[in-house]
Amino acid sequence: MVGKGKAVSGSSAGQSYLEKKEDGKTQKPGFELGRHMLLGETPTAIHREFQDWNKDNPQIERLSKKVFTMVMSPSIEDGDKLDNQELLKMGLEFMHKTLGIDPMSQPWRMYVHTEKAHKHVHIYTPRTDCHGKTINDSFIGYRAQRAADEVAIAHGLTRAKTVVQERTQTLKGALQQIAAQSVSFEDYTQRARKKGIEIKPTINKQGQMQGYKVEYQGNEFKASSIDRKLTAPKLQPLFDRNLVKEKTISRDFGMGR
Repeated sequence: MVGKGKAVSGSSAGQSYLEKKEDGKTQKPGFELGRHMLLGETPTAIHREFQDWNKDNPQIERLSKKVFTMVMSPSIEDGDKLDNQELLKMGLEFMHKTLGIDPMSQPWRMYVHTEKAHKHVHIYTPRTDCHGKTINDSFIGYRAQRAADEVAIAHGLTRAKTVVQERTQTLKGALQQIAAQSVSFEDYTQRARKKGIEIKPTINKQGQMQGYKVEYQGNEFKASSIDRKLTAPKLQPLFDRNLVKEKTISRDFGMGR
């Protein structure tokens, strides 16, 4: 199980993301898993309820990040086996262990997304606790992953380390095949995207690409952590060779050979 968490400014757009794809048009495959102390039926109404809850906190106006957004992502196999009641129970445990609060003492909303290969649960909750105090966001990403690991152990589910290792191996094989067919980094990027793999170049201050990261099934990897042969400097000679081969084949075909 993989866990993520961060504090964000909070907006109705953030709530809309739970229900719609990024283009704002197509309904995202998924459903509301549960909510607590919320009555709103629209993203705007729910966001206002979060704002009203935060008003009890005298420090909230000085904070730029007023809402927690978290993701609990079981492995594909575990996600297929878990029913909604189990997911909700684990989501509450995940919140408690990550934030150090009783989830039933404040508003929250959970939404299950199923558009990817695995189910994952999105959780939104205000940064103000039931006593009107700010919930600490220090090391929130680390705390979320540790919490997900503890939940996985408690319920006999696959731990994050195992999930990441499996995804890394799958990703390595897919990228090796894609690279073997690509003639440029742009071509490599486009082919990867068609496979559900997002290539994210790292650009330095001089505007030059010094490497890239890979996003796959909710996880982000450095290219070097997948396979050093897949780093940008190692790929370029392969692209050059593939381009020469492509031109040769095209020329021979044109000459009727």
